[in-house]
Amino acid sequence: MSHAWIQRDSPPKSVTVYVTFDRPRYQEVRLLVQAYGRNDFNLTPDTLTFGRVKRGAAPNIHVTLTFYGAGDLKVQNVKVESNYIQPKVTLVRRQANEVVYQLTARMRSDAPVGKWFSDLWVRTNSSSMPQIRVPLTVEIESALSVTPDAVSMGKLKANAEGERKVIVRGIKPFKIVAIEGTDGELLVQDSTTEAKSVHVVTVKFKPSQVGEQSRKVKLVTDLPEEGEVEFQVNALVAD
Repeated sequence: MSHAWIQRDSPPKSVTVYVTFDRPRYQEVRLLVQAYGRNDFNLTPDTLTFGRVKRGAAPNIHVTLTFYGAGDLKVQNVKVESNYIQPKVTLVRRQANEVVYQLTARMRSDAPVGKWFSDLWVRTNSSSMPQIRVPLTVEIESALSVTPDAVSMGKLKANAEGERKVIVRGIKPFKIVAIEGTDGELLVQDSTTEAKSVHVVTVKFKPSQVGEQSRKVKLVTDLPEEGEVEFQVNALVAD
């Protein structure tokens, strides 16, 4: 078996990363990252990226691992840092100077909402590269979402009405069965009574008190899981 080596005779690949801090004061820092490529191994694409996934879905994605100059190389196992990822590795092709595997990652349907990162570690029988890191990114959206989640009416005069629209999206068609948090000054109306995956809700706010005003509205739907969503209504009221 030929040994792996790093191709240092070629120029490094450079990437500039900008990191922004807001505390204790606003500042932006530039980081320069340099790396040398290998000519004995290739990962295509170079990361497992699920993108945006709806809560309750169970998608899968794969990458191709190609090893050069190591016909007897074998993938022994895959270690996963998250229990919500189910990996599978399959041999695609084995030749004298090339071995190709496909690594598939399946996301469990009960994975939590949020944007998170994890790693898969592919272990081989090669002493020159005993394990290979495959990064994974995913953003899981809730079964129900509202845009925007903070509705700004801007500046209003007392007893003057402001109006805005909000969009409510679900992973499947739903009905809004109740609206909580409204009163004589705040009116929230759905545009339809039918089951749809997207609803346009009209918000009308006519505050009487001067100053900063904030209200919380809860929309209750007929979705069996995660069927409620909230948003804020804010206004600055002057005489």
